[in-house]
Amino acid sequence: QLAAAKFRLRCGNSLLVVSVYRIPLYNCDIFFDCLSHFLDVTFRKPINAVIVGDFNINILKESFTTTRFVNIMSSFGLRHTISTYTREFKNSRTAIDNIFTNIPEHMISSGVVAAALS
Repeated sequence: QLAAAKFRLRCGNSLLVVSVYRIPLYNCDIFFDCLSHFLDVTFRKPINAVIVGDFNINILKESFTTTRFVNIMSSFGLRHTISTYTREFKNSRTAIDNIFTNIPEHMISSGVVAAALS
């Protein structure tokens, strides 16, 4: 699931804000194909973007899926901004929610307000 809005800022630049939700058991290959297609169409012209979401891919866990996900995003100039856990449940801490952007680090900040069960 994906929702996107493009904003024209007073300075004349545009900002794309995208919200993504990947159902936990949804096939990663299909998700990656759809995401890649969306990003390919979206980034044909340069635009500042913030992509937030519950991707249900744990950035803290090294795996083929995590590496593929991060590589897809970075191939479009997007970097993840959350490097700590976003969900804590029993004895488990995961970073399945994240924010990706191509806005320079000195112009944007992000963080986890409170990690909790969603």
